[in-house]
Amino acid sequence: MMLAFPNSVRLRGLIDMALGMAGLGFALWLWTASPLADLLHLGTLDQLIARVTTFLTQPLPVPLELMAGLIVLFSAIGAGFRTLGGLWEVLTGAPRYP
Repeated sequence: MMLAFPNSVRLRGLIDMALGMAGLGFALWLWTASPLADLLHLGTLDQLIARVTTFLTQPLPVPLELMAGLIVLFSAIGAGFRTLGGLWEVLTGAPRYP
């Protein structure tokens, strides 16, 4: 699609919004309804900061629950930014990147 219409910024924005929303939906499903939901729960912000600082001071053994939760969290943040970037392209028609 992008090769056929390279200058269609709004189409690219719609595709980015769809991919971002799909990523957010998948992360939300993993976080709440999947069989891994109990494993991925990170707790409150204070608990998360305490767990990360403990991991940084004593990296072995690697806490797989924390790593999996952080991967899902940062993937959701990236998907959210992709959605917002796509929305920007749809609304303005200006590309985010040349």
